[in-house]
Amino acid sequence: MKRLLKKLLSVSLCAALIGGTAAALPVFVPDSGITASAADTLTYGDFNYTVLDDSTIQIKKYKGSGGDVTIPSKINGKSVTSIGDYAFDGCSSLTSVTIPNSVTSIGNYAFLNCSSLTSVTIPSSVTSIGNGAFSRCSSLTGITIPSSVTSIGGSAFFGCSSLTSITIPSSVTSIENSAFSHCSSLTSITIPSSVTSIGNYAFYGCSSLTSVTIPNGVTSIENSAFSGCSSLTSVTIPNGVTSIGEWAFDNCSSLTGITIPSSVTSIGRWAFSDCSSLTSVTIPSSVTSIGWDAFNGCTSLTSITIPSSVTSIGNGAFYNCSSLTSIVVDNNNSEYSSADGILYNKDKTKLICCPGGKKTANNIPSSVTSIGDWAFSGCSSLTSVNIPSSVTSIGDSAFYNCSSLTSITIPSSVTSIGDSAFYDCSSLTSITIPSSVTSIGSSAFENCSSLTSITIPSSVTSIGWDAFSGCSSLTSVTIPDSVTSIGGRAFGYKWNKYEYAKIDGFTIYGKTGSYAETYANNNRIKFVSISDTALKNSSSISATTVKAGTEVTMTGKATGGTSPYKYAYYYKKSTDSAWTKAYVTSSGSAYTKYDSVTFKPTSAGTYNVRINVKDKYGEGTVVSKDFKLTVTADTTALANNSSVSATSVKANTEVTLTGKATGGTSPYKYAYYYKKSTESSWTKAYVTSSGSAYTKYDSVTFKPTTAGTYDVRINVKDEYGNGKVVSKDFKLTVTADTTALANNSSVSATSVKANTEVTLTGKATGGTSPYKYAYYYKKSTDSSWTKAYVTSSGSAYTKYDSKTFTPKTAGTYDVRINVRDEYGNGKTVTKDFKITVK
Repeated sequence: MKRLLKKLLSVSLCAALIGGTAAALPVFVPDSGITASAADTLTYGDFNYTVLDDSTIQIKKYKGSGGDVTIPSKINGKSVTSIGDYAFDGCSSLTSVTIPNSVTSIGNYAFLNCSSLTSVTIPSSVTSIGNGAFSRCSSLTGITIPSSVTSIGGSAFFGCSSLTSITIPSSVTSIENSAFSHCSSLTSITIPSSVTSIGNYAFYGCSSLTSVTIPNGVTSIENSAFSGCSSLTSVTIPNGVTSIGEWAFDNCSSLTGITIPSSVTSIGRWAFSDCSSLTSVTIPSSVTSIGWDAFNGCTSLTSITIPSSVTSIGNGAFYNCSSLTSIVVDNNNSEYSSADGILYNKDKTKLICCPGGKKTANNIPSSVTSIGDWAFSGCSSLTSVNIPSSVTSIGDSAFYNCSSLTSITIPSSVTSIGDSAFYDCSSLTSITIPSSVTSIGSSAFENCSSLTSITIPSSVTSIGWDAFSGCSSLTSVTIPDSVTSIGGRAFGYKWNKYEYAKIDGFTIYGKTGSYAETYANNNRIKFVSISDTALKNSSSISATTVKAGTEVTMTGKATGGTSPYKYAYYYKKSTDSAWTKAYVTSSGSAYTKYDSVTFKPTSAGTYNVRINVKDKYGEGTVVSKDFKLTVTADTTALANNSSVSATSVKANTEVTLTGKATGGTSPYKYAYYYKKSTESSWTKAYVTSSGSAYTKYDSVTFKPTTAGTYDVRINVKDEYGNGKVVSKDFKLTVTADTTALANNSSVSATSVKANTEVTLTGKATGGTSPYKYAYYYKKSTDSSWTKAYVTSSGSAYTKYDSKTFTPKTAGTYDVRINVRDEYGNGKTVTKDFKITVK
């Protein structure tokens, strides 16, 4: 399921990029300064063309029969300077094309789907190659990019599956998204040192590429940049790279080793997934986060060491690493720890990941209270596991695809079994679910094809979708009448090639009128009624091990007999002779209709807990159920380790308040306050929808608007925000922001000839960045300004810090460049220029 989800995500993202190549483009391309109208289209031989405002020609559409085509350098005495968007789109009979030296730009998708095009010569006059220019030219074997080009556009050579080599000149600084995606015959490529950015999917699916060196100027390896490069055996990552994106090297199945430089701080989701030949990897001490499934399917990886810097490891980071036998964590790591090669959180209350190559896991410490999501997933060698009685929950997909696991004992402390917890444990033959469990998650035992029997206790109230679907050896099940919710295909179904099918002869046993009968009837499964009139006590307690001062919930539950029921709740230290009533009615009776009460043991020791049930409104038979409760001393006091991002800032600067706590009883909640020191009342920096200042968020921000001294307070409460409060106060000095926004913009020339391009460069300092710019020009004799650039939403303001315009006639021109700070929402500062045009 997880591997399928990963592939579906990858395919859908790639499909979105591929689909984008077919999108219609506007006639006006802002960066070029060239406009044309469909009404101006003329014909010259096999070409439709238009005359641009600068009296040059743009080829709009080729209408010929294909073969070897030469684009004319002039038409009616005017120079051909550009090949328009989609000009040769779909010319499947075009075999070669000669582009004249007069051409400076090749438009978006100009040669899209020219599937017979084998060669093309791009002259040195060309400075711009548009997005998807040669996309899906599947017969193109080689191409030389001239040194006049600075950027290779998005999907420029997408799907050029016959392209074996390409020369990228040192003038190129960026390789855009999907530029060489699916160039499956490309065996080698040299990326020049001038390149500073390589886009998403840039070399996706280049399955013949064997090695690559990423230049020093690149700071991040973007999502899926080299995904599917299945022949890639070596890759050099420079020391300037700080992040490795999602799917960056996904399915590089020939990659045996990789050196991650010490500049990298994050490894993205699925970054090295399915690198099945990867035998070793060193995670440097600069890395702080390892994403979901980062090394999923690295089946040759034998060991991994987590440095002290890592504070976040995503679910399934080492899923399906079937040769991995050990995960070691640096002792100085603040979030994680390891023992016996297994990954835990710092205080070993949660088992996070058991390496896939382990055969047994029988030394799990008694401090563990939860088996985390995907903890044992993909442990195909795991044959046995001993879950200690301290564990209360088994997470989603915890034992997913443990195909060698034959049996497992779930202790009575466990109250919940997560979704897909034992999915595809195909060797599991039997399992007993303890009476402490109240819910069985969706797909919990799906595809456990060797499972022949299952006992569902009367404590269970809900069974999720597909919970036992695909358990083809299971022929019957008894469902207690405590169950009031059963998801679709939970019982009686198996997967049959392309669809779910009924298991022949499957039988459900249960009480007449129960939900089990409803499920059987709805799914046309055989139902056999059973009678059970004896009173049964299926009561439970919330935990069997707690710290002193922790509340314990006692839950009364009964079946059989004659309802309604009444319950009585007792506890005592094992050394005491008398029981204490946890609840007494106004009449002095211990018996009540309430099916849940609590008590809080205050001192360490072993306690006996007893829950009695009586039927017939509390007048009938008594059935008792006893429990043992271990109470440990609470020696760790709640500590507030919160912090602020700064103690001295300028006005209107955002300050981050970070809540952090240790000790006490987690989880924690935080409340954030601030005020001027001269004020008496506090302001809440965050308020929940219910109006409370306490939140689970461990970080909020506020922005002081005026100068002065501020008090900042962060409170922490433990026990889900119901426990003790510990405060921590800070002083914050806010100074006035004296740095005014300044416009330092410029123009490339103040005197030019007509029809000469002028560059307008926006630049600003001060104020509050980021900035946005607006560019205008007009003849001095005109009353209205012309916008040199307009965004798709019609605004003149843009993040681009450089635009051009070409004055057509002689005279004096006014040029204006505006700057705004605060993402274009702040102040405006104008700077004007005069340009003489001859």
